[in-house]
Amino acid sequence: SSSVEISCRGTSNVTTDFDDFINNVRTKIVNKTAGFRYYTTDLTLGREHHNCRIHIDSATAKVVTVPDLKLFGFDCEIIQSGVGQVTVGTATNVKSFAGLKTAGQYATARLAGSKRTEYILSGQTAV
Repeated sequence: SSSVEISCRGTSNVTTDFDDFINNVRTKIVNKTAGFRYYTTDLTLGREHHNCRIHIDSATAKVVTVPDLKLFGFDCEIIQSGVGQVTVGTATNVKSFAGLKTAGQYATARLAGSKRTEYILSGQTAV
């Protein structure tokens, strides 16, 4: 791990972990980029996630809740960036050929609204 020394006026020098600093800046920039969202926690989808690429980066399993958005044609891509598996919705409102969980790290899944209250999850999914 690299570190950088920051000199502050009127105080002694402060050492900060450079990797943590870069990751913090990256998260702030990425979350503000249109069409791209980065999360490390559970997530409830909203209208702001329509036409977005959503990265879930966690070492533990996470859940993406899919509420009744009443948004015909809703579409987003969910990417499991970390090792924690991502569960998308419930069998009540999300249908899938293979399953409602991402298949593994770097798996991608597409969530598409097929009706106003029903969604289809496709891509690299598992039971």
